[in-house]
Amino acid sequence: MNELPKNATDADPYLAKLKPAGKDQYIKDSKVSGLVFRLTKGGKKVWQLRYTVKVGDNWKDRKTTIASFDDGTKTNAARKLAEGMRAAIRQGNDPVAEKQAKAEQLKVEEAQRKQEALNRVTMRDLFQTWQKMKLQNPKNGHKDGGAAASHWIETKILSKYGDLEVSRFGVAEFHRVADPLLEKGHNRAANVLLALTKQMMGFAVTRSYIESNPLALLTREDVGGRDTERERVLCEYEDPDTHETAPDELADLFNKLPESGLSEMSQIAVHLCLSTCCRIGELLKARWSEVDLVAAEWRIPAENSKNGKPHLVNLSDYALQYFGRLHELTGGFEWLHPASRGGGHIDPKTITKQISDRQKDKGKEYKGRTKKPDTLKLPRGKWTPHDLRRTGATIMAEQGIAGHIIERCLNHVEPNRMARIYNRHNPREEMKEAWRLLGAELQRLADLEELPLAESWKSGKVASIGAKRQASMGGA
Repeated sequence: MNELPKNATDADPYLAKLKPAGKDQYIKDSKVSGLVFRLTKGGKKVWQLRYTVKVGDNWKDRKTTIASFDDGTKTNAARKLAEGMRAAIRQGNDPVAEKQAKAEQLKVEEAQRKQEALNRVTMRDLFQTWQKMKLQNPKNGHKDGGAAASHWIETKILSKYGDLEVSRFGVAEFHRVADPLLEKGHNRAANVLLALTKQMMGFAVTRSYIESNPLALLTREDVGGRDTERERVLCEYEDPDTHETAPDELADLFNKLPESGLSEMSQIAVHLCLSTCCRIGELLKARWSEVDLVAAEWRIPAENSKNGKPHLVNLSDYALQYFGRLHELTGGFEWLHPASRGGGHIDPKTITKQISDRQKDKGKEYKGRTKKPDTLKLPRGKWTPHDLRRTGATIMAEQGIAGHIIERCLNHVEPNRMARIYNRHNPREEMKEAWRLLGAELQRLADLEELPLAESWKSGKVASIGAKRQASMGGA
């Protein structure tokens, strides 16, 4: 190893002119024992101190960088610094150990600062991050952009605990929010709130806001109880007084609809939910561009279906009759069920609310909603638009349609993964027949001898009423 000149006025110019080579270069000082100048192959020039220290019963060789020549620490300053450190080493100090201890202390302090910052994260802060990263994620978020889930959390959790630190939210806080729902008998709502809040708190764990999910062990049984699967089907029933089979509820419904106060568009929605087995939301979000009345087909796009899969519905004559009448009413608009103002389609919940409002006991109706609160009450209890879908599937089964064909008509995904992979048969003709038989039975129950609009569309005799109206409205 080369040695520095003793005179600093000679050493400094010499070191300044040194050029890097293919490996690190070391030059020991001629005055201070253990002081070494290092020139890395990358061109950095630093001062090192090499020394020996006793660790337990053994002596250990150490080296540590004490200053940078490039930053202005020249030979005299480096020698003075090294002499001071050697004096401290003789007193039992160990610069390397001290540097390591200081680095560890800085890590601990930094971790504490981060944890303190995390502890200051409120439930509202957590929700806003979860909403952006998960609920509104275009790839795996909610179809509505998380609007429904956000409403639940904002109105139930954040309204009470928005400013509370995430680390202080636990089971007790959740029950304080869920208990009022249970007291009102809203058990399913409490379960929905539990599911969403657990998801959000689980996200908090992944972001290191908290170490564990405080709701992890809380189940539906602990809150609202297990959800009971709805089984309501509109069908024949036994009269409780005479014990005789009474007329079919569907026939009863068909008689009640015209007197219910529902708009014709809403009445048609009932018939279409029954005859296509669609979900009410799929129907109310539908565009006329997705319906081909001449081919008697309705294509439900992936973004409107519950499982994210597109679905083709073959329209029976019964369904075509009501699609045809709806086309006379709204064919000039983009949507099958256009909103009365503001553009777009009507709210997917609108018809469900309208039907519910007409199944109230006298005196228990909502003020200002409808003057006919009991006109859609049926003998076997309350029914919803989704029950119409189940009823349609039930009628298919009664007509002898195989279960797997009915499942395809409902756009249900085959639960068996291997079956999905290897069974690629598309039972389109069987599905078409299922919808045809369903429509025929509905026509019988509705006591309709003829379906004139269906016949006109099938024969191609119907002019594009919607196009004509669109032109007359100037593209409205």
